[in-house]
Amino acid sequence: MKNTLLCLLILSFSFSISAQNCTDWIENKYDDVSGITIKSMKDRLYINKDGQQKVSLFIAQKIEDSEKEMVLTIDIKDGGCINNQNGIIFLFTDGTRLKELNHGSDNCAGFAMLNIGIPIYDGNTIKSYLMQKKVKTLRIYTNDTFVQVDFT
Repeated sequence: MKNTLLCLLILSFSFSISAQNCTDWIENKYDDVSGITIKSMKDRLYINKDGQQKVSLFIAQKIEDSEKEMVLTIDIKDGGCINNQNGIIFLFTDGTRLKELNHGSDNCAGFAMLNIGIPIYDGNTIKSYLMQKKVKTLRIYTNDTFVQVDFT
């Protein structure tokens, strides 16, 4: 069941899946010394635009004792600088939108992050939105511009 949640999140971004089941996408790693389990995608999901890899997505969950933290990381090729005031917008196939601010630190490596497991303003989590809906378009704002990729 726990792997199923991570698999559903991956599927919300995927428009063509070649893997047959969740174990093709997800790996579990346990660290005996720290007692931490990491459930994550085996590989990044690369999204092309105009024949070039523009964005890569990675989802991971850290489990320590009873605490769980799940993050979605977004790497933008040639994205420039991003700070924690830059927006990230998900447009879903049903026409609804989810607008968030980057949870990651300021950087000039084109890296953005969302902590998708914590409740947001309406009590739901970003994870719950991503599990219930299919992403049509993802837009990530940088300090100077934005990068947008379509999933349909």
